[in-house]
Amino acid sequence: MITFVEIIPELEDLLPATAATPTYLGHTSQRANVKDETLTDHVRLVHKYFGHLAKAHDLEAVVDNLITTLLASYGLSPERFTEVGSHIKKLFVAALAFHDFGKTNPNYQRQSLSNLEWPGGEHPVPFYPSKGHSELGAFLYVHYFLPHAFGQPEREVKSLLMQLTFGLSYSICQHHAKGQFELADYGKRKMQEWYQPQWFNQVKYFIELYGFDPTPLPVNRWDKWTGTVLKLVELANPAPYALHSLIKLNFSLLTASDYLATSDYMNQTPLDDFGVIGDTLRQKIVDKAKSSVDYNAAIFAAAADLDFELTFPTARTNDNLNLLRKEMAVEALRTLDRYPDDRIYYLEAPTGGGKTNISMLVAARLLERDPTLNKLLYVFPFTTLATQTLGALKEVYGLEAHEVAEIHGKASYQSVKEERERTEVDATYGSEREDHLRYLFFHFPVALVTHVRFFNWLTTHWKEPNYVYHRLAGSVVILDELQAYDPKHWAKVARYLDHLGRHFNCRFVIMSATLPKLDALLPREVRGTYSFRELISDAQRYLRNPNFAGRVQFEFDLLYDERGNRRTISLEDLSGHVREQAENYRRGTNQRGVFVIVEFIFKLSAAQFQRLFAQDDYFDEVHLLSGTILEPQRRLIINRLKRAETRLCRVLLITTQVVEAGVDLDMDIGFKHVSLPDSDEQLAGRVNRNVKKEGCRLWLFYSGDDPKVIYGNDFRYQHLAKKRNQDSLNHQELHKSLLRDKSFNELYKHVFGFINGLEDTPGLKDIITYERHLQELDFVKAHEEFQLIEGRNETVFVPLRIPFAVPGSTADSIDLLFTPDELSFLGGLGVDVTGDTLDGGEVFTAYLNVIHPPEVEDEKRKRDFIRDQNNYRRMAAILSRFSFSLMSTKELLFHLVQFCDTDKSAYGYHYLQHFREVYSLTDGLDQDKFDRGINNIM
Repeated sequence: MITFVEIIPELEDLLPATAATPTYLGHTSQRANVKDETLTDHVRLVHKYFGHLAKAHDLEAVVDNLITTLLASYGLSPERFTEVGSHIKKLFVAALAFHDFGKTNPNYQRQSLSNLEWPGGEHPVPFYPSKGHSELGAFLYVHYFLPHAFGQPEREVKSLLMQLTFGLSYSICQHHAKGQFELADYGKRKMQEWYQPQWFNQVKYFIELYGFDPTPLPVNRWDKWTGTVLKLVELANPAPYALHSLIKLNFSLLTASDYLATSDYMNQTPLDDFGVIGDTLRQKIVDKAKSSVDYNAAIFAAAADLDFELTFPTARTNDNLNLLRKEMAVEALRTLDRYPDDRIYYLEAPTGGGKTNISMLVAARLLERDPTLNKLLYVFPFTTLATQTLGALKEVYGLEAHEVAEIHGKASYQSVKEERERTEVDATYGSEREDHLRYLFFHFPVALVTHVRFFNWLTTHWKEPNYVYHRLAGSVVILDELQAYDPKHWAKVARYLDHLGRHFNCRFVIMSATLPKLDALLPREVRGTYSFRELISDAQRYLRNPNFAGRVQFEFDLLYDERGNRRTISLEDLSGHVREQAENYRRGTNQRGVFVIVEFIFKLSAAQFQRLFAQDDYFDEVHLLSGTILEPQRRLIINRLKRAETRLCRVLLITTQVVEAGVDLDMDIGFKHVSLPDSDEQLAGRVNRNVKKEGCRLWLFYSGDDPKVIYGNDFRYQHLAKKRNQDSLNHQELHKSLLRDKSFNELYKHVFGFINGLEDTPGLKDIITYERHLQELDFVKAHEEFQLIEGRNETVFVPLRIPFAVPGSTADSIDLLFTPDELSFLGGLGVDVTGDTLDGGEVFTAYLNVIHPPEVEDEKRKRDFIRDQNNYRRMAAILSRFSFSLMSTKELLFHLVQFCDTDKSAYGYHYLQHFREVYSLTDGLDQDKFDRGINNIM
């Protein structure tokens, strides 16, 4: 196929002559010493940044891959394949060239750019606003390329080229809008508008200006012609993911290149760091992974030693436990070395087996083997997991602050200014601009994000998050705990990951102790080219090994009677069992202290259970941890449980499901309200986490919290509920075997049956419908119908006082809740930072000042816009320490607003003005002040 380098000069030749009078400008600057930028210069600068991005992320190969897939089923000869593929590639690049061709609109030159070379008065144009340029550029693009599509001999090729011509013109039309929406609707509307004689006659001026053929198609047959085009555009393409990706990638590159080129001109500062892993950082990651920790050095040595054999010891000893961890890592590295070209790897390993460490070694090996891989992403369901893993990455890889970033709503803002001391005003602004670009375009070589953010990048139709889409190319992506989300999306996940692996040169490592093998959800014809490879060939040998399986014993006597029927236990009876078993454990292990965890589904039950221990004389400490507990209290509790002196105490931790996978705890025994088996297994991971204790047990119970409220639509829940209704005794045995034998694959096989339509479910219909949205380029539905977290959440801000720091996890240590930079930032906004606590009310007032900055002069607007954007990101992280989220319902909102300040609640948060009546730092939200029927708070 033709190359990007060959295409660009041909497109630039279409621009009006640079010596044309009046001059066509691209941008103007408020700086006195900066010359106006011509339209030609801007387009060339956009092409320059397009070239930089394409080189940094090897995007030419990605585009070639997508085009190859689009044409694969058409049976074209090699010559014809090259011809059509080259034209599609030209269409792709031309969208960037044409994106500002509409700036030749005299109204735009005079009114938007104040180009005085152009006379005043309105030039007649048929689009709105009359000074716009995006729609004109889209029209010129379609007008120039559509005749070529219409002249293709093959109906399928004709349809594809028309669809791409309109799809890529949509990138042009929307490059200053908030995002992309429905292409089908766009195509119908524009075809009906653009090629009506009245509309067309007003734009002939621009067609002739560029030297295009003004009558390339039979203008006397508009209606018939447009009808034919629309029918062809709507023909389905057999490669929906490739079609969708090509348009999304184009929109990402067009808007990113345009933004970076404009920023370059406005600030007279080129950008040359695009946040990738270069040779120096790559070598550091590889070397450190092999040497920074003695244990890992031994793993790499053993993996290379042909005489090192896997032994799978079963005797329960600490030495054997460490040997098993080593053998899992060695097997993973050896498998990777045997199958380096696979795209998706499973890492299934038991809790306590060192999955995170193995994943870091695997990622380092992937980076070592393939220099085209130049980004590393860790993707988690919970922000707490991201925070924990950040420390491990810094230790194992030796990463510095500017090389790795934790990107989520609770992560502190990371500024270049903190990394490199700047003193001059221009240098300070330079660092702020660099910060702005790094966060906007995600220019971080190594990053930790949430599942929600990652999959949003794959489907979003909004412009700003789509900036990142092109950066996915060449990424190593570690996906942790994917089973945490509704199985109805698993087929979409499987197909998106397979698509990215094949076309974007991505490598995925999917890891969990309860891992669904998603390749079972791919069509048979898709499997095989690149396999989903198991890094550990028979994970059951480890999952069932006594060193891991014996870590926690599941107990069912509180949950089932002898007939297999589910029991309902009162909270009072449960409290008695908790005390009894805590004492049994303490005596059996001859310890002074005991750590007990009791988990409920909903906060209301957890709070009621906590009250039973209000005057307790057995436990020394009783803590409540729920979704309404703020970050400072959560960290205080977790740190307290990690301190050596606390191990001498009898501690009861009462929680909701917020602790299952994401809180670093090591409890002795546990009690859990039954929900989903893999959820039960996740809580077991908080008991005997370090696999060094004996006699650790987890009792399952049912006290009335209805799992159906949360999991009613989950195929796992539906399958087990069906089994329970058919045969309670058989269901009991199934439940026990899942948890005792770690046979989660048996459960997942039934789930896959639901999804694939083998049972009476809408699973298969769902994926067919979803892929139709991709084929039709319905960007809105493609995004809305793939939401990992469905429903709306309400974020509540609590304006209480919060300390700067809490006691750390070791003696005499402290855990900073706010960084020095954050405190300095707040002080600059008028918040009192002279003591050791922050007033939430003052912090929220500062937030309001950030989102409603004072009016500024034109010459300061650009600087202040960037500063305001950076300040907003800083404030979002700070406000998260004062905030919690709730699942939104009408009933909840009705009660919540009674305690909130309505005026202050108009800016993204419910401001809990009267928090003293309904909230406390230690107990969270008091549901007794709400309707008793509201029981979906976790």
